[in-house]
Parts: sequence; structure tokens; C-alpha cells
Amino acid sequence: KLFEKNKFKFIFHFAAQPGVRYSLINPKSYIDNNINGFFNIINCARKYPPKLILYASSSSVYGDQKKFPIKENYNAKPKNIYALSKKNNEDLAKIYADFYNLKIIGLRFFTVYGEWGRPDMFYLKYLYALKNNKTLKLNNYGNHVRDFTYISDVIEIINLLIFTKPRKNHEIFNICSNKPMRLKTLIRNFDRIAGKKGKLIKVALQKTDVIKTHGDNSKINQITKKRN
Repeated sequence: KLFEKNKFKFIFHFAAQPGVRYSLINPKSYIDNNINGFFNIINCARKYPPKLILYASSSSVYGDQKKFPIKENYNAKPKNIYALSKKNNEDLAKIYADFYNLKIIGLRFFTVYGEWGRPDMFYLKYLYALKNNKTLKLNNYGNHVRDFTYISDVIEIINLLIFTKPRKNHEIFNICSNKPMRLKTLIRNFDRIAGKKGKLIKVALQKTDVIKTHGDNSKINQITKKRN
């Protein structure tokens, strides 16, 4: 009814069940929200096609890679239910785009941080622990590497994409900084600014975790003419 009434020109589908580790606890939530929820959106768009659909995928679809920075044409290797749900959405979007001539853009976000960020993200949990003198578990002994991407840059890129004519019915873009950082370095920076060290319990690698993310953003830069 909403699609029929509003005749949406643009659709931004960024709603999902996030998080990697929780996918081990409640995998059904990822099927219900990420896969079925996404299907509901693009199936309505098939009946009432907008000018453009932009949806959130994730760098998690790449899994553990050996060559960096990661480009969009690298093979996806999901290693958890969350990543699998995002890869499923990409495949579904391509089929719908090709069969029903929809214009759809998938955005593989790399560790987006900033104001109003998710409270389960490591950097916010560590800041909370640091401020409140709490102890926090540090997975993989702090050896994870993440391509942190600031939310304002993400928003700017999305705004630019709205006015960019899609070259294909379905296209995928990395949304990343191309400037990866080791969590150990992030922790040292926080400690230096706070003037004290946080309490950490170092634990082994969690089997659902991707060890390193480092995306190549040359494709999105070329399309939007956005430069670092």
C-alpha cells in the first residue's frame, strides 16, 4: 500500500539485523530480517519501480582474503550467517534488476563509525569501558585490522550516487576509506587521549570474525569523482 500510494522515486534500504557474532546465537533473525525483509522491498519495487534503489551490503561478504586492497570483483567468501544474508541479497538484487529492468546499487560498507553508531561496535564499547573503568574482551588479541569509514563520508557518497546515472541495472560498490587500521593502534590512540589504559582481557580469534578488511575505493571514486 505504501508503494502504491507514494510512487517512491528513490528507495534507500539500510535496515537489517547487524552483527557477526549474534548470528551464531540467533541465525533466524538474519533470515527473517535481512533476507525476507529485503525480498519484500524489491518485490514491491518490481510492481512500483522507482528511479533507483540503494541497499546496504557489507564488506563481510568478502570473508578472509589474501590480497589487499579488496576490489569489487574479488570472489565472495562469507564465513558467517550475517555475511551470507548480505551475499544472498546481492544475488537476489541482480536477478530482479535483470529480469524486471530495475536500477539497483549495492553498497558494501566497511566498518562505518561516527555519531549515533551501533553500541555493539568495538570502538564504542571500548570508549564506554574506558570511561567507566570496565573490563572488555579483546578478540584475536587485538590483531584485527579494519577499514574504518566515517559516516559523513558515507552520506556524501550516497548523495552523489543519487545524481549518478547507473551504468548497469545492478552494480556493487565498496564504501571504504582505503586506510585500514589495526585495533591495537586504535586502542593506543584512545588510551593516549584519555590519559589512561583500558582494562582488556585478550582472547583468541572468534571463528566468525574476518581478520582483516581493507577495501579498494577507486571504483566509487571514479563514479562520483570523490577524491581522498
